[in-house]
Amino acid sequence: MERGMEETADELGADISFSYADFDPAAQVDQIQQYITQQVDVILVTPFDRNALVPAYEAARDADIPIISFANKVDDEQEDLFVGRDWSEMGALEMEAIAEHLGGEGNVALIGGPPEIDVARQVSEGWHSVLDENPGLELVEELTDPDMSREKGLDLANTLLAANPDVQAIACTIDQICLGAAQAI
Repeated sequence: MERGMEETADELGADISFSYADFDPAAQVDQIQQYITQQVDVILVTPFDRNALVPAYEAARDADIPIISFANKVDDEQEDLFVGRDWSEMGALEMEAIAEHLGGEGNVALIGGPPEIDVARQVSEGWHSVLDENPGLELVEELTDPDMSREKGLDLANTLLAANPDVQAIACTIDQICLGAAQAI
């Protein structure tokens, strides 16, 4: 995504800057405040904590800087635009693929992200809706990766596989977690 944004910014003759808060809402608020101070033209945010970011969103709007949420939301009245989707559909598609691959029967484990992050919560809802419709799929363990990182995904998958060697499929919230799980497998 970053590369695509940079290419588009180059085509438009616009400057673009990226900041990473590593899932720390306080750091993300500070970053938004810095962009407000720099008087940027627009701020694009993937909010980690929809409640903690409300004051920063309000400050951006008070400074007449449009603020756009990407992937995760804050309340509609706080953001100028939301770019994303209903992530529960993605979770359902992932679990449907697992059900099909396993012929409707088998041991499944989940490694999700923190439920306060919309993407993680919605993906989990999708997983569980399909699990509920497929009684032959047994959920043997569900773990949470607080960082949604490859490293933590690896640690959690190693722990999961040691405790449940008969797991036949692992579903993950995002690709970084899955890369760690794949490495463990």
